[in-house]
Amino acid sequence: MRRMPYSKLNVESKLKSLATVVYACPGGDLDAWHNIAKCMNRYLHDEGIWKSEDENFPDGKDYLDFFTTDLQPLVSEHTNSPYPEL
Repeated sequence: MRRMPYSKLNVESKLKSLATVVYACPGGDLDAWHNIAKCMNRYLHDEGIWKSEDENFPDGKDYLDFFTTDLQPLVSEHTNSPYPEL
């Protein structure tokens, strides 16, 4: 079930999230996803995108679910491009 704080992410914070995942290369390691979740929680609070303490990714599994449903489709739909260099 989708929780509302995720809908507050703007384009810039989604790009930051994608860049963090690319940098960390977590694969299936939930500990690595947990570290990304902590990093993104800090970023989103520091930037004022999330304002209350209950607006957080609680753990790596929750963040992985968010990534899989909200972010991965944004980049996956372009993998079949006739221009592979793009």
